[in-house]
Amino acid sequence: MESRCFLPIQEPSSIKGILFSNKLKIGFCLPNYGKATSKKALDECAELAEKMNYEHLWTTDHLLIPEEFASPYGKCLESLSTLAYLSGKTENVSLGTSIIILPLREIVLFAKQAATIQIFSDNRLMLGLGAGWNEMEFHNLRADFDGRGQYYDEGVQLFRWLLKGNSEFKGDFYSITDGVFGPLPRKEIPLFFGGNGGPSLRRAAKFGEGWHPVGASPEEIRKGSERLQKLTDKKLRIIARLAVNFKEKAVKQRENKDRHGLDGDTSEIISQIKEYGRDGVTDIACYFGDVSADKILESSKKFAEEIIPSL
Repeated sequence: MESRCFLPIQEPSSIKGILFSNKLKIGFCLPNYGKATSKKALDECAELAEKMNYEHLWTTDHLLIPEEFASPYGKCLESLSTLAYLSGKTENVSLGTSIIILPLREIVLFAKQAATIQIFSDNRLMLGLGAGWNEMEFHNLRADFDGRGQYYDEGVQLFRWLLKGNSEFKGDFYSITDGVFGPLPRKEIPLFFGGNGGPSLRRAAKFGEGWHPVGASPEEIRKGSERLQKLTDKKLRIIARLAVNFKEKAVKQRENKDRHGLDGDTSEIISQIKEYGRDGVTDIACYFGDVSADKILESSKKFAEEIIPSL
């Protein structure tokens, strides 16, 4: 059977969607990049997550970022390799990517890596995918920055096709006439589409299990949630990646920042999380900053002890 790829993304008309349940799930972003990057830090974060009711752990992805962005992305352990390692160090917590730059990946190899992790982890893998934003990184890897959206869409479709045990595929970038892809994981790998704009919402509605915005405000989440309800009747998760900054009192200018997060003392952060929940967020991936491993562990422990029980 042949699959013709790169289909246009079309919006279903007048369909209401139920996007979220009541229980908000919390995870945190691992220091596979930045100042704290080390095997020891990853081991300690994974151990803490298992013990303290975090639902998921997330790795970030950059391959060859230019010098301008060397802090924090120049020192970055490869995302999938890190999750493969952690799949053997954990038992219950889900393992996610936040966010794989899919247009920088060869899709068949990427699918093979993801399937392997899904098998090793007993079906705990979640993939956050994005189009990428740094043109020089694309240039460094001889990838087409301007054409990345087309490759991205075809890549997602090929990924899904392979993970269903199919091989024959005909698209604009891939033409497969004879190939065997296996072994297959028992459960499908959920895909979450990163980015805060319209293309990400359309991809989430068409291809995915959810939307994965980064640093979005509650208002942006609300508008995105409403948009998703118009695009699909699927039950989608909205996993927001938000920076966490414990302070005595929050600075009252959150709406003016390019990226929004959780700021303030414990009660203020709880209130902010509940606001995000009302606006459609089902999960939060907490980023505790480009700080030392000790500081990340301290903040994540505080969050687990003082905030998670109140959600």
